[in-house]
Amino acid sequence: MSSVSIDRTPYFPLSVPFSALARKRYELVLEPPRPSSAEALYYLRLAGAKLPTTVGGGAQLNLLAQLNRALRKLGERFLSQRISEGLCFDLAGLQPSLQTLIELFPPHTVLSGEPLAKYLSVTSDGYRKTLLELFLLAVQNDNPATTDLRSLFDDTGLQQRCDYRQLLSRLDTLLTDEEGIGSLGTSLTALLWAPIKASPHSLADQLNYVRLHWAEFLPADLLLSIDSAFDVLASEEQQRGWGKPQVPVPHYPAATRTEPEAERFSPDTDWMPRTVLIAKTIYVWLDQLSSQYGRPIHRLSQIPDAELDLLAKRGFTALWLIGLWERSPASKQIKRIMGNPEAEASAYSLYDYTVAEDLGGQQDLDELHDRCWQRGLRLACDVVPNHTGIVSRWMEEHPDWFVQLDYPPFPCYRFDGPDLSSRDDVTLQIENGYFDHSDAAVVFQHIDRTSGRVRYIYHGNDGTHTPWNDTAQLNFLMAEVREAMIQTILQVARTFKVIRFDAAMTLAKKHYQRLWFPRPGGGAGVPSRAEHWMEAEEFDRIFPVEFWREVVDRVAAEVPDTLLLAEAFWLMEGFFVRTLGMHRVYNSAFMHMFKNEDNGKYQQLLRNTLEFNPEILKRFVNFMNNPDEATAVEQFGRGDKYFGVAVILVTLPGLPMFGHGQIEGFAEKYGMEYRRAYWEETVDEGFVAHHETQIFPLLHQRHLFSEAELFELYPFETAHGVNNDVFAYSNGCGQQRALVVYHNRSGSAAGWVRHSVPKARLGAHGGRQPSTTTLTAALGVNSDSRHYYRFRDQHSGQHYLRSGAELEEKGLFFQLEGYQYQVFVDFCELIDTDGSWSRLCRQLNGQPVSDLDLELKRLHLEPLLSAFDRLLQDPFWDRLLPSTATEEATAELSGLKTEPLLGGFEAFIGQLQPLTGPHGDSTELVAGLASELQALSKFSASTGRKPDKISIRRELCRILAESLNEVLPAYLLLHRLGDLTPGDNDPTRVIAWLDDYLLREPLVQCLINKDQLLLIALIRWQDLLAKEFSLSDLVTDDTVRDFLQVHEYEGHQWMCAERLSELASGLFAISALVAATQETGAALNLRLERLWEQAQKLVAAGKHAGYRLDRLQSLR
Repeated sequence: MSSVSIDRTPYFPLSVPFSALARKRYELVLEPPRPSSAEALYYLRLAGAKLPTTVGGGAQLNLLAQLNRALRKLGERFLSQRISEGLCFDLAGLQPSLQTLIELFPPHTVLSGEPLAKYLSVTSDGYRKTLLELFLLAVQNDNPATTDLRSLFDDTGLQQRCDYRQLLSRLDTLLTDEEGIGSLGTSLTALLWAPIKASPHSLADQLNYVRLHWAEFLPADLLLSIDSAFDVLASEEQQRGWGKPQVPVPHYPAATRTEPEAERFSPDTDWMPRTVLIAKTIYVWLDQLSSQYGRPIHRLSQIPDAELDLLAKRGFTALWLIGLWERSPASKQIKRIMGNPEAEASAYSLYDYTVAEDLGGQQDLDELHDRCWQRGLRLACDVVPNHTGIVSRWMEEHPDWFVQLDYPPFPCYRFDGPDLSSRDDVTLQIENGYFDHSDAAVVFQHIDRTSGRVRYIYHGNDGTHTPWNDTAQLNFLMAEVREAMIQTILQVARTFKVIRFDAAMTLAKKHYQRLWFPRPGGGAGVPSRAEHWMEAEEFDRIFPVEFWREVVDRVAAEVPDTLLLAEAFWLMEGFFVRTLGMHRVYNSAFMHMFKNEDNGKYQQLLRNTLEFNPEILKRFVNFMNNPDEATAVEQFGRGDKYFGVAVILVTLPGLPMFGHGQIEGFAEKYGMEYRRAYWEETVDEGFVAHHETQIFPLLHQRHLFSEAELFELYPFETAHGVNNDVFAYSNGCGQQRALVVYHNRSGSAAGWVRHSVPKARLGAHGGRQPSTTTLTAALGVNSDSRHYYRFRDQHSGQHYLRSGAELEEKGLFFQLEGYQYQVFVDFCELIDTDGSWSRLCRQLNGQPVSDLDLELKRLHLEPLLSAFDRLLQDPFWDRLLPSTATEEATAELSGLKTEPLLGGFEAFIGQLQPLTGPHGDSTELVAGLASELQALSKFSASTGRKPDKISIRRELCRILAESLNEVLPAYLLLHRLGDLTPGDNDPTRVIAWLDDYLLREPLVQCLINKDQLLLIALIRWQDLLAKEFSLSDLVTDDTVRDFLQVHEYEGHQWMCAERLSELASGLFAISALVAATQETGAALNLRLERLWEQAQKLVAAGKHAGYRLDRLQSLR
């Protein structure tokens, strides 16, 4: 052996043994002698792009490069322990083989001009490096996993020139030691082949084998590079696009955190918990308002007051204007090139934070702000901190503020499209693939025409979707960028009391690093950024404080009373409000899980949050759609499910957010570039009306639902366990309480609500410990036998009654149909001092009623009502007032006994008198009824005789037998009851008692509506025919008008002729009965004639007026 030294400088700077033939064939660009990891990956991508197969891409070449680096280090270690320093092997054929290797696989120094002879001199560094590269070349040419890359380093030409494989075999035998060298084994060839034998067909698995088995022999920087290689692979293989979102359930596993998250909630001011937000895409809204009001409405100042009044009336307290700011003109140009000739720039591709001039600028905004403020509406707007438009004020003034490279990260990128710049000294071009939909490049090209400098600036990107091709990503590692954005936010906060931060999670430190400067092994971020990795310590040094924490603190100090709302996903919701201090954070799980009926998952979300910290729950922004998603009616329909979920939306703690067009039932999703709606949709009036009755009243009661301190969630317990499809929870404010249940699935569900799930509650010493409670404790229910509770279902309006003891023992039972909801409010404690509530509760047996007070009153009046009902149902009336006049009916009247009926009437008076006062004489009332019954029996009996020569009497008999057959019993029982009070009989008093003492209810059971109206009219006007009167006076009575069916037609009021005749006949008949009790014979006949004439005057007056009320003339 000759003296040899193994140097640590790689033979190939990229660690891939490119052959001279491959360099020529693929026209490979010569790499730098010592490239950075990012530069090395760029040149590997250049090479990979030349290969005929897509499998051999930059990521795979990078895996091979890192594998070679690792195997080289291990080989150097092996050789250093097997041969002495300065020795060289004197094997026949070795020198020619090394020389041929250098000729066919030239190292960078030779390609750069160093003479081959000098490089291979025994004393040079090249000789020592070449020996190990010969082993590596043989191994990788036989590696099955490199098949698609083989054309870059094919050793066929080398084998044809020399038998180097046999030479390596002899050399390996020479180096072999049976005792072995630790875990590196006994043979260099065996060492280099170990990963390949473990995973023959996967470079990734081979590299992972090295990482798992030999990490102790490799330097830290190489291990980091290996981790980064896997990130590059994951990034390039990751599927991106707009697939179905996966929404995980958040967990709060404190024990697994590497850094404890401090609890630093921002306190709410008084108005914040009651905020209800509605979104309006500004240009679309203005266009819709123009159509609605029939005039041009293009500026903020032209928004009608009526629209703002309507929003406030419905219960909204914040108006989110989407697309308010000056937009990037390049965005409009891109979207119009892509096929929408009417497109506006995207609302999230901004030029600057100034109000767009075509909306009226700052002056119009100030005017709108003042009008909204007068109505209790606060304005909300977006701040898009992650990026600007590719044409923006910051891009023009500070192009260094953006994440960028001096070379395109992927060599296949081409920038031949239109210049999107609005300036002569700059050229801006997005990658060609955007225009033909063949690619979605992560960068655009920026050329400074003055200096000639070319930059490749990254588009805004959250790593999950395709890049936003009209945006430019800001570099938040720069302190000046962070400060500039904070100043922008402070400026915006001086006008807007609610600020929504778009894609806020992308600026949390952990995700900003993951996306743009990932730690090795940190997972896939933005494509091509894995090679720009940064260790956590260095990242924290440059970016020491969470950006959002700094924003929250600065706003609180400089522009207090501003509600900061973060759009954040990726299980960051709790972190954003609890640690970063945002007032509110998006809860997209609400929309996705309720839509998909992942009810168990959402129940778990609520339980996890309650058990960890309930304060997070009150800071969720819940919504059924947002501008990036399908509309609410597309996701939830227009029926029971929509309104059930909407009830949950407005009754859970947090901030409810409604989308543009959601209330109107619009189905079109408005793009951020829309200037108008493209679908011709009309407002779904029925849908709006249902909101008016079911949803908006709850918005006005948000004080009951918005906080989490009194919120309790209950498992819905059935005979078969807990049914997670039913959501049941209670909440309240002060002494007020509310209970909500909703079944989010088709079919029926039955079960009990009694015990809550665990909730973290503040203990005596300030810490939180999870514990459960009961429904009765949450509602403030006293469980002793004297306490009863009434409450109302907001949905149906029905009232319920339960005993405190039953609620404590059993809870509440519910039988729910599919998507049925109930919202119980107005809980009121009742102390049962006389047993009335207990009797009523037993009587209702859990069933709801429309009016509990009425039911209790009915319970107290039950003896009176029963007595009255018995009188009305007495068979006496059927015999006294037969519907047809027959000899048998007349004969029966002769033996008719009135005593039982009169006795019942006296009992009825006995029940009524304690209510009306002890002033009247029941004896006179009974006697009066007896006299009228006697007179009635005479008239009724006469119907069976031969026709009397007096036709008036015959008409009276007809009226009694036919027209008044149903009404007369109630009239006879009621019309004199006014005598129970001092003074003359006052009919209005009797009519009032019908309502006061619920006497109408038995009447409803036996009289149709027309007869009820006639009865009331007859009681009120029973003395009309005995005096001078005017039909005009009569028709001022609402009851009479209803009976006469007064109605509007062609601008006039008309009455029904048949009803007027029926009313006149009834008045005649009851007056005749009174006359019959006072007179007989000829005097009675004369009296009847006069009464008949009076009644006919009524009919004649109506006929003379043509039954038009405005033509009536007085009858005197």
